[in-house]
Amino acid sequence: MNARAFVVVCLFMPGVANAGNVTFVEWDADPHDTLVGPLRASFALHARAASRWLVDGTWEAPVTPRAIHLFAEQYMDATFASLHYTFVRNGQEQTRIYHAMSGDDAPWSVKGMTPLLDYRLYVRPRRGEIWARRVDGETTSIESSPLVDDMPLDIYTASAEYKAMRSVERDIEAKLVEPQGQAVFFISRPSCKVCESAIHYFARRYASDTRVHRIADAGSPLSERFIRDRRAFLSTVWASLPAASGKANFACPAAIPPAAPFLETKR
Repeated sequence: MNARAFVVVCLFMPGVANAGNVTFVEWDADPHDTLVGPLRASFALHARAASRWLVDGTWEAPVTPRAIHLFAEQYMDATFASLHYTFVRNGQEQTRIYHAMSGDDAPWSVKGMTPLLDYRLYVRPRRGEIWARRVDGETTSIESSPLVDDMPLDIYTASAEYKAMRSVERDIEAKLVEPQGQAVFFISRPSCKVCESAIHYFARRYASDTRVHRIADAGSPLSERFIRDRRAFLSTVWASLPAASGKANFACPAAIPPAAPFLETKR
């Protein structure tokens, strides 16, 4: 592992020994998929749902390369985050995994498509995994540093980090998980200062220990490797789309088992 770790100690919460400790680990290489593995799982949850939605919505009419490239752009450019939150309930240790993607929660529409069902019905997390997303109109106690240049709040709440943390907070409020658990983040690129500030606040309020693993640089070989993984999967989406009207192709990549590798398939 080529990684650089540094610890940021926030203000301590009374009665919690390690609350507020945040360890950031910057990854330059990942030969054992310690970081990329969770990121691929987060990407797969979103990309499989989107591919089901796209194939269902476009099988009656072929889509143009320009339209599919616009669709794929959302999943190529997004930040992905996987937050593993471990807590103890009734003497048993449990872990819930929150998969988040920056930007819109639903995929961008493609010209000519007719979605059959609400997008939420296409998202099928496995047991113990959560689709981390925004809920319109809800409030949060997770604070951050002020946004710069009067940027709208939606920019922050659309971040993958915020969605993951807010989803944990939502489950704590619903008493589905216990507070003061251990939080481990896996993030596909360095966080902005606003999100880092929010992670510190989340750590002080909700976690006994927090570790943040993230790809060190946007243009690094590790970042390029994760981009290749995404491109390979999305190329199978393109290959699965109907070539002619009324001819559905049921070899949709959504049918690939969750643990299967992404294989590039060209039309």
